[in-house]
Amino acid sequence: MQINYGQFENRTLDIWLKSSYDVSVKQMRLMAQKFLYILDYFVPQFQSEYGGLLNVIAENDEECFDVVVEWDNETWTEYYSKLRENIVRAQRFPLLENEESRVAESFTT
Repeated sequence: MQINYGQFENRTLDIWLKSSYDVSVKQMRLMAQKFLYILDYFVPQFQSEYGGLLNVIAENDEECFDVVVEWDNETWTEYYSKLRENIVRAQRFPLLENEESRVAESFTT
């Protein structure tokens, strides 16, 4: 059985469906609820002077972790278990507008 797609050839329809799907996925990601995390950024004393607060925009804890690791350039990998604990304990506030996931602000010493 062959379906008549009218003005679309099979190849054109496949491309159109794929691009429509890609747009839908992007829109769903943009519409997902995001949160502002107020997060302790911690590296033990005597190891470094680094520490402070990070304001991170993310959809969930896992994305928050990924954003901070990228921001950190994987510098303090030995403290990432502490980072995960801090993310779970972080204050988070729902955002009313859609924002890109990122470290929005940092105060580190």
